[in-house]
Amino acid sequence: MKAIIVAGGMGTRLKPLTDTSPKCLTEVNGKTILENMLFSLSNSEVDMVYVVTGYHGSKIKEKFGSGVNGIPISYVENPIYTRTNTTYPLWLVLKDLSLNENEILLTLEGDVFLDRDLVLDFIRHPSIDSTVVELYRPYLDGSFVDIDLKSGLVTDWTHKSFRPENYVVEDKYKTVNIHKFSRKFVEGFLFPTLEEHVKANGGTKPMEYVLQDIIKNKKGRINTFLANNYRWIEIDDLGDLRMAESMFK
Repeated sequence: MKAIIVAGGMGTRLKPLTDTSPKCLTEVNGKTILENMLFSLSNSEVDMVYVVTGYHGSKIKEKFGSGVNGIPISYVENPIYTRTNTTYPLWLVLKDLSLNENEILLTLEGDVFLDRDLVLDFIRHPSIDSTVVELYRPYLDGSFVDIDLKSGLVTDWTHKSFRPENYVVEDKYKTVNIHKFSRKFVEGFLFPTLEEHVKANGGTKPMEYVLQDIIKNKKGRINTFLANNYRWIEIDDLGDLRMAESMFK
């Protein structure tokens, strides 16, 4: 299994902590977000991690070097991180990545602080082509999915920036931005759709646009893994950071 962590964010809403350091190196009770994520992957089936860097990427390399806990790290630099979103760094890795016939790809965004068991249980769960979600709670915001409760499949994927008028979140599921895909899904849906979006808009749109396109237009099937029994938090601003420090104290 290979994993891609998108970790090039500038974290403008976390200033002044990110004035001279990338968002993923923000500390929660003495441990950086990326360190937490990398150690969560240790002792799993992951045998290679690709970390996409951007803003102050050299500091990530200096901290983690060639690997963590026996998992080698390969760094991929996004030279245009100031004008691209999460579609571009993922495409940047996938255009040169080859997966074996039965190999699985894990993708993660480098601003999520989480329980190690969440990652391990998701990796070991038999369902492939799946994403981690949590049923709406009042403090959750961002991107949400609709789910067919009978099949567990995602039926729609909505980024906060393109919610339709009168959009209701209370019956939706918040995305954790951790996904698991088979080689067949990567080659048949994920990479071709990423490439279409990168060519159309230069990679300036978030990954949710691609996933919605796959679900709604290309009839791709993505399963769900519920995170309601695990601790996790997406850290975007200082309020999120304070909540993370309390949650993981």
